[in-house]
Amino acid sequence: AEADEANVAMLCQRLGQAFRSSVPKSWQRVLALLDAVGEVPRDAVEAALAGRSGGESEACEPIADDTLLTLHRLQQLRLVEDRGGLSVLPALSAFGAIRPLTDLERSGLVPSIAHHLLAPINNVRSLEPEHADRVIRAHSIFVEVGDMSNAERTAVLHVHGLVDLARRTSLNERFSDAWQQY
Repeated sequence: AEADEANVAMLCQRLGQAFRSSVPKSWQRVLALLDAVGEVPRDAVEAALAGRSGGESEACEPIADDTLLTLHRLQQLRLVEDRGGLSVLPALSAFGAIRPLTDLERSGLVPSIAHHLLAPINNVRSLEPEHADRVIRAHSIFVEVGDMSNAERTAVLHVHGLVDLARRTSLNERFSDAWQQY
């Protein structure tokens, strides 16, 4: 049984390597970005990939015009999932089928995702429940890429809104949700 498992693991790694070396560069770039940021809302991914300005980081050129079609095609092939946010099929990461982002891509695209996560938030003092996850994810992305200035700025700007959201949720007797928000 252990030999079978080892053979299957080796076969999966070979499949991952074959996939990585065979797919178009545009696919690899989209998959690498999604793999780097984890599950994030579609609008933030699409805006970053399209090169729309979402904040201060513009160090990376946008992907070609057909990127949104690439993203759609990856979803059709079930390589990208949408369960409230876009994410890469976990097996692709596990089997080494996705190349890492280049330093230029990481410095340009990843912070852009974080900025786009924050874009729909109009009132930082009175967050809606769907915005809390966006704030927390944006903050963690800034921390992951070492952009402590934007991480601190995000925390300072949104801490009162997050606390107020948790308080309002508690007052509505949704204690489990409030506990997670706190």
